[in-house]
Amino acid sequence: MPRRLLLPVILLLAIYARADDWVHHLPFGGVDGIAETSRRVYYTSLGALYAYDKKHSETLALSPHDYLNDIGVTGIYARPGADAIAVTYASGNIDLIRDDGTLVNLPDIKTSRLSPREIHGVAFSPDLSAMCVATGFGAVLFDLHRNEVRSHLRTPHPVDAVTFIGSDPAILTQGQWLMLPSGSPFDNIVSWQETPASALPDRDAGITPSSLPQAIAASCVSATSGLSQVWVGTPDGLCCYDLSSSRPTLKIGPVRPGEMSVADVNMLRLAPSGNLYIGTRGNSNVHINRSTGNIARLCRLTPSGIFHDLTPSSASALSGKLPDDSGHLFDLTFIREDPDDPSMHYAGALFEGFYALDGREEIAHFYLDNTRFLDNWGVRVMDIAFDPRGGMWAYSEAPDRAPMIHFLPQASRNSIPAVTAADWTPVDFTAGVISGRDCTAVMASSGRYIYSMGSADIYVYDTAATLSLSDDSGSWARSFVTTEGVSLPVTRVCSIMEDPSDLSLWIGTDIGILVAPRPWEITDGAITVSRPRVSRDDGTSLADYLLATERIYGIATDPLGNKWIATAASGAFLVSPDGSRILRHFTPDNSPLPVSEVRAVACRPDGTVFFGTSYGLLEYQSDYRPGTDSFSEISIYPNPVRPDYLGDVIIDGLPDSSVVKIIDSSGNIVAQLRSEGSRIRWNPRSTPRPLPAGIYHIIGTSPHHAGRPLGKLALIR
Repeated sequence: MPRRLLLPVILLLAIYARADDWVHHLPFGGVDGIAETSRRVYYTSLGALYAYDKKHSETLALSPHDYLNDIGVTGIYARPGADAIAVTYASGNIDLIRDDGTLVNLPDIKTSRLSPREIHGVAFSPDLSAMCVATGFGAVLFDLHRNEVRSHLRTPHPVDAVTFIGSDPAILTQGQWLMLPSGSPFDNIVSWQETPASALPDRDAGITPSSLPQAIAASCVSATSGLSQVWVGTPDGLCCYDLSSSRPTLKIGPVRPGEMSVADVNMLRLAPSGNLYIGTRGNSNVHINRSTGNIARLCRLTPSGIFHDLTPSSASALSGKLPDDSGHLFDLTFIREDPDDPSMHYAGALFEGFYALDGREEIAHFYLDNTRFLDNWGVRVMDIAFDPRGGMWAYSEAPDRAPMIHFLPQASRNSIPAVTAADWTPVDFTAGVISGRDCTAVMASSGRYIYSMGSADIYVYDTAATLSLSDDSGSWARSFVTTEGVSLPVTRVCSIMEDPSDLSLWIGTDIGILVAPRPWEITDGAITVSRPRVSRDDGTSLADYLLATERIYGIATDPLGNKWIATAASGAFLVSPDGSRILRHFTPDNSPLPVSEVRAVACRPDGTVFFGTSYGLLEYQSDYRPGTDSFSEISIYPNPVRPDYLGDVIIDGLPDSSVVKIIDSSGNIVAQLRSEGSRIRWNPRSTPRPLPAGIYHIIGTSPHHAGRPLGKLALIR
């Protein structure tokens, strides 16, 4: 393993997209681990790291976007009384963080050729000169004065834990503690001294979560300051107790860093109210084909920017017709807001039908007793949608040739707790389909109910824009054919979205993007689609199909008609309204996206874009902003533009469709731009000839405002 000296600096993520355009919303779902120093209590939750400042009673979110050197925190470790902790990551990376904010990165395990690299434990020597790390391949000893690897030991079996006895490290492997002399390199050890567990130092005064009073629901504990100040991690947050007497006293907490409760974001649903719903699992981007016991975490983000944890505090369970008092939803299938009551939403759980929820409280549970759904190894409602008149359309997986679509009229939905099986009407269009797992549904503007089956199927149910079901019809598309009659090798439909500009259906598949101009026109089980082409811009007339090698997990449209696309392996894309141009491409290399797999995307009317990843929710402020009423609040930044700045100048606060002219001191127009919304970007280096240093005047005109000076821009060369 290479040895290297690492300087104690904070590594900032190098990005080409402006860092201040991004926010990484870290998740909190209960405290998983605690590491206490003299000034702080560090704690982890769902792979995120937080620090509670004891003196100022503040919680800091330590983000991989602007501070940490990796994603996916797996452990935090501190020596009692020290001012630093070690942070370990799923990749094998390690950060050392001091209370003064300085950070040292130790990537040696991550970058080594040894495997497996997962870290099982960390221990500091009493004088803090060394740190021993337990890994899947053995043990690694770091010199903390030089911040480099001193030695390492490969073992036949994983090292499960490490500690120090005096200055000598000891490791636990296969149930045995073994002493390692610190004076010689690990590689030269021939024989090991077996060490009894009784010789190991006692930690935290012998306090463990199980030894705390039963009323304290602890997941982890730290008692480095004695019984009068015991820090406890609970599902509700970080707490500090005085346990020095027979009656526990809560001194601090519970401290919650926020209500964004979803780490593994696979589902984003933007409601007409402006609320954004965030969920784990669900729909066809993450294949639901088993009961895995994954707790369905739910969260709501309001238009004002406030998160609300909606993870149910309790829920009735009827899976297998057996009582279950766990109180959790497992394996989320969908989440939808009630169109008439934004405080209420519906959530499906694999095998459990679906629930009506007011916040975190259950209002109704739709299962076999109050619906006409069928028992198909559980009641599997995969998605619902609402028609323009308020009717609810639910898709439930059913046995072969049994009704899968069920309709609930608005009159019944207005009294959800009182709904009975008689209120539901099964819609008898099945097309002989046995399984429709991973369904994603949309209600088209025309009132047509469209859903994809996760496999290579699209189903369109036409309500004929009437309240009666007697004149309805359904069509099933089992294949995709181009306008030239070529059948496409689609094996999976992962996402669908109706384009409001022309009512076409954008279909995300495992071979890229398909567009169905008139999706309701299905002939002989085939739907006619086009494939957007992107020019190669290499002087030829050649073009490639848009993202033809990508699996498309999500599609959203912005106010300008551009499409935001989430992919399984290549980050996120912004393409032109017709898909013929790639406008932006975000990856972990040029943006704060933590991984290349983007599992969901949503875009608000103000141009704010959200990306769901396995490491939380990313928010991006796109260039679009709704146009203003006047030129009264213009901002120009950066200003001045210094020689080392290579990015764009942003002019913000414009009325929509403004024309902006940039004029030099001689009155020459050096650039003329038109806004879409309130913002314009301009790069001074984009002119045919380099612009000299000086003061440049910015003049603006809009359809409703005459030309007027907007400000001055200084270029420094």
